[in-house]
Amino acid sequence: MNEARLSQDLAEAEQCITEGKVYVRSQRAIVAKLTRQAQDTEKARSILKTLQDTLALHIEHRDQLKRQLARNERGASEAPR
Repeated sequence: MNEARLSQDLAEAEQCITEGKVYVRSQRAIVAKLTRQAQDTEKARSILKTLQDTLALHIEHRDQLKRQLARNERGASEAPR
């Protein structure tokens, strides 16, 4: 994959992480509110778990893209000129 595409994918992954953190924070607040109101939190907790798992996948993907970019940069700097 070329560097421009990797950079674009990295920017998209960073955006997904930013948005994911907002969703997780919001869902945590929902779970807390339901808990305070002594309401059933099973579905809300399930959604929170899904959001946390998805966020973890986005972070893993971002880290993978960063490693690939670093490898490409090392390769380019080591290439004969």
